[in-house]
Amino acid sequence: MPVDPRTPVVVGVGQFTERIDDPGYRGMSAVDLATEAVRAALADTGADVAAVAQAIGASRANADRIVVEVRAAISMVLAP
Repeated sequence: MPVDPRTPVVVGVGQFTERIDDPGYRGMSAVDLATEAVRAALADTGADVAAVAQAIGASRANADRIVVEVRAAISMVLAP
């Protein structure tokens, strides 16, 4: 049976947690926590982070709102 070409495929996973009683607790925002999880997921792919980020941005070029959000998240991930 053929697989639907729109079937999602997971290529990398990541998790980041911050607990208030952790010694390095920074009180990160939800966006900062998500950014750290994305960094971990991109690293988990084993691929070039810039190439993955570009592919994600290009794959939804016709959905302006989503592209803006994805690019903003990617910019945060790629920032030093």
